Amino acid sequence: MEKSWLEGKVISCLGDSITQGVGNNDVSWAHYLADMLPVKRINNYGIAGTRITKGPGWDQPFVDRYDKMDPESDIIIVFGGINDCNHALPLGTVDSYDAETFYGALNTICDGLQKKYPLADVMFITPMKASGFKGYRNWKVRAENGLCLLDYRKAIMDVCENHSIPVLDLFSESGITPDIPEIQKLLLPDGLHPSKEGYLKMARKIANFIQHRL
Repeated sequence: MEKSWLEGKVISCLGDSITQGVGNNDVSWAHYLADMLPVKRINNYGIAGTRITKGPGWDQPFVDRYDKMDPESDIIIVFGGINDCNHALPLGTVDSYDAETFYGALNTICDGLQKKYPLADVMFITPMKASGFKGYRNWKVRAENGLCLLDYRKAIMDVCENHSIPVLDLFSESGITPDIPEIQKLLLPDGLHPSKEGYLKMARKIANFIQHRL
């Protein structure tokens, strides 16, 4: 059997509650990924409630954590943005490095990861559609600042394109949506966090992306 290029590799996953595994006893897609790929280890840096963007009173944003991961990381997965959207954080401009804006934090993270891990494969995942958790608005509804989840998804795509970083677009391709009651009941019961079946579905898509797109 041909040896997989993934053997002996280290994967680090930077994320929020969906990477931590909220809704499934802290067992997330990252845990299931370890059973699907022949890697050495998978580090889970998912912390519930965290945002990509920095700001007063926001604990442990991605932009403060990306440079504190395993120095042996061969593959780095960044998966977030839903909390930035739910709290209507400012986008800023596509060329900004102001970490208190979404674009600025993304640029800071992408630059920082590529400089600290120049040989690693970095990838991003766009946030999945959500609705209703803790009263947060449906993904299609715009906040008072005029932004909805689609705008944050576009920002991730823009910045990653500028940095030549591949993106798994689970916003468009997860097969998981709160807008279909039958799907929400089985895969996204609280409107935001996947069930075990939802996390497994995500893990299969992420594993396939790593194997065939990186």
